[in-house]
Amino acid sequence: MEFIYNVFLLLHFIGMAGVVGGLLVGLNQKPRVINKSILHSALLVLIAGIFLIIINSIQRASDSSIASVDHAVVGVKLLVLVAILIIGFKYVKSPEVPKKIYLSLFALSIFNIIIAVF
Repeated sequence: MEFIYNVFLLLHFIGMAGVVGGLLVGLNQKPRVINKSILHSALLVLIAGIFLIIINSIQRASDSSIASVDHAVVGVKLLVLVAILIIGFKYVKSPEVPKKIYLSLFALSIFNIIIAVF
């Protein structure tokens, strides 16, 4: 079970790197657009995160020494990710994304990482 948890944790990290990396690549492009790869990476983060919570709950049920998930942190991270997805899906077909919107997506993704680390 530990191996499966680590696989989903790796997928979670890869997805977050895809979101931040995709936004960084498009930061200086004219016109700014949201690639579908950013949204796919955000969906990967969401799915992997859900599986991480499920696997943690299963592990915790059989071994009480495993730390439980802080549901407040998970809730905030989920809200931020849903905001990223909503904004992303709203502007994915737009020929140009306003700079403020693009920077807010970038700030939300960095904020999500900060929440995860601290």
